Amino acid sequence: MTAVIGFEIVGYLPRLIALISRPLLYRCAHTVPSLLEHLLHISLHAGEGQRQSGGFRLWSPLYSFLFISVNAKCCLPQKCPSGHFAFRIRSGAANIVGPKICFEDQIIMSGTKTNVGQGVNIVLLHGETGRTLSSGYFKGSTDLLAFLKTIQPGNLLLVASFDDATEKLTGEIRDIFAELGSTFIKSLRYRDNWVFAGPAGIKHSRPFEKNTNVFKTWPRVVEVGGCLPRYGGMHSSIYKSQIPTTPI
Repeated sequence: MTAVIGFEIVGYLPRLIALISRPLLYRCAHTVPSLLEHLLHISLHAGEGQRQSGGFRLWSPLYSFLFISVNAKCCLPQKCPSGHFAFRIRSGAANIVGPKICFEDQIIMSGTKTNVGQGVNIVLLHGETGRTLSSGYFKGSTDLLAFLKTIQPGNLLLVASFDDATEKLTGEIRDIFAELGSTFIKSLRYRDNWVFAGPAGIKHSRPFEKNTNVFKTWPRVVEVGGCLPRYGGMHSSIYKSQIPTTPI
């Protein structure tokens, strides 16, 4: 397994060295810890990872990192089409590294901005202009429930977990997220990582969502990114162009 990893890394060294000399590496520096963390996870669980994926687990993050588009917002692999917003959400890592939420190439929430917290981290945006309406994290279920009830149809919602989100998720709160389109919220367990992005109150739209379950003590970091269409009100045409990022 060590030889295979070494061979794949060496094969991409020229591309990696070229990227280091670009401003892209600075702008997308948050992808480096993800890649290193993934390689460490493979080294610790090499046998299991190889059986589960046939060696694809290493290729995915390398591909995602090495082929980031220089001009794409939020470090996506390519630009979003006209009439769409670029976004990328990364969950927290254990209870140490906070989540990161990027929208239209602006980091709205992150550990370095010291505006994230354990539990549920949320950014609420205007669906047509992309203006940030509110952002924050919630220490209690009462505040979270009150916030969710203020969401208007057409608003865009970006969510990332940090440490344990389930402590804040009452049955009513899970029902609200399910109505927003979440398919994982009902089965989310203690310290599972979870990221979610989608519009509120828009029928026939499919949100972006990923989660990872706890392995022993902590789950792996999970992230999702892509292009959300602008919503000019309830009569907007509904379509989605997804540029997926690789879950870490």
